[in-house]
Amino acid sequence: MSEGKQEVKTEDILAKVNGLADDLLNWRERADQDIKAAGEISKETKSTIATLEKKLDDLHVRVEKSETPVGLHPATLGKSIGHQFIESKAYKDMIQSGNYESSRFEVKEIISSNLSSAGDLIVPERVPGIVAAPEQALRIRNLLAPGNTTSNAIEYIEETLFTNAAAAVAESVQGSVVNKPESTLRFDKKVASVGTYAHWIPASRQVIADTPQLQSYINERLTYGLKLVEDGVLADALIGAATAYDESLETVLGIEAITRIDKIRVAILQARQAQYPVSGIVINPVDWAAMELLKDTQERYIWVSVVDGGTARLWRVPVVESDAIEAGTFLTGAFRLGAQIWDREGVSVRVSEHHASYFIQNTVAILAEERFGLTIYRPQAFVYGSFSSGS
Repeated sequence: MSEGKQEVKTEDILAKVNGLADDLLNWRERADQDIKAAGEISKETKSTIATLEKKLDDLHVRVEKSETPVGLHPATLGKSIGHQFIESKAYKDMIQSGNYESSRFEVKEIISSNLSSAGDLIVPERVPGIVAAPEQALRIRNLLAPGNTTSNAIEYIEETLFTNAAAAVAESVQGSVVNKPESTLRFDKKVASVGTYAHWIPASRQVIADTPQLQSYINERLTYGLKLVEDGVLADALIGAATAYDESLETVLGIEAITRIDKIRVAILQARQAQYPVSGIVINPVDWAAMELLKDTQERYIWVSVVDGGTARLWRVPVVESDAIEAGTFLTGAFRLGAQIWDREGVSVRVSEHHASYFIQNTVAILAEERFGLTIYRPQAFVYGSFSSGS
C-alpha cells in the first residue's frame, strides 16, 4: 500500500451499503405514501432516492474491486443468471419506479425478512455463504446435441428401419445379367412438442432490494429446480424410446456370472451392432457406487484409487450419475448422434406484485421459467436395461 493512502476495509464498505439500503427502503415507502396522498412522488423524495441509489452504486463498484469481499461468496460476483438479472435495465427500472410486471399467481409461502423465513440470509456479511440443500449433478443435457427453435413444435424425420443388403456384385455379361441387391431405408415423420417448465416463490420487496439474496435464490434454488426437472424429462423420454437390452448377447459372448460392468459392455456392443457408437452411460448413483467398490480376491479395489478417485468412465465411455434413472437400471447410447435438445426459451426470471393483495403487502413473486423440446432421431441408438440382482 502506498504511503499516505488509508486502507479501506471491505467490511466497512458493506456496513455503509446496509445503512444506505435501509435508508433507501424507508424513502421508497415514503414514495408510496406520496402517491397515495397526492397521486405523485414529491421532488424531495425523488431527489433523495436518486442520491441514495447513486451512493449505493458507487459502493457496489468498490466492493467488486476488492480481492475478497467479506461476507460474499466469490461465486456471487460472476456473471451468473442472477447477476445478469440484477444488472439488467429491466431490474434497475423496476427498482427505480416500483412498477412490476403483471402476472397471475397462487400464494404458498412468503420469503420475507422475518427471522423464521429469510432473515439470516438478508445480512450476507454475517454468514460467508449459504448452506444450501443437497443437489444432484445434472449432466444428461450435456450428452445431447444442442439446438435452438423459434416454434412451439419441432417436426423431424426419424429413421425407423435400415436393412443393409450391400454386397459384392459380379459383372453382368451376355446371357447372364446380375441384379444388384436392394437395401431398405425407411423414415417416419415425427413432431416433438416444446414443453414449458416453471416455478415461483413469493418474497417481500425487501428481499428484492437485497442483491446478494436475490442472486442466491435465482441461481441456487429456482434455476436449479428447473434443471432438476429438465434432467428427469430427458431421462424419461430417452428411456421410453430406447431399445430393450438383448440378454441373448450374454450367451453369444459366453458370459455366465454377469456383473454390472459386464452388462454395460454388452449394451455397448448391442448399440455398436446397430452401427451406433456409444457416447454416454447414465446410471443411478447406487449402481455407480457398487461398481467403484468392486474388489479383487486380495481386497484391492479393481480400478479406482480411494485417495485420488477415478475418472467417471466405463469401457472408454463417460458415465453420468443421475437420480433421474432408477437404481438397478441403466441407459447407454449414442446421445449426440441419436437425439437433440431444442431450446425455445432459456431460463428467464420475471417479477410481479400484481396478485391478490401483494401490492399493499409489499410482496412480490419471483418466477423462473424455461421452454425446450427433445427430438429422438434414432431409437436404436439407445439401449435400456436392468442389472441382475447381486451383480
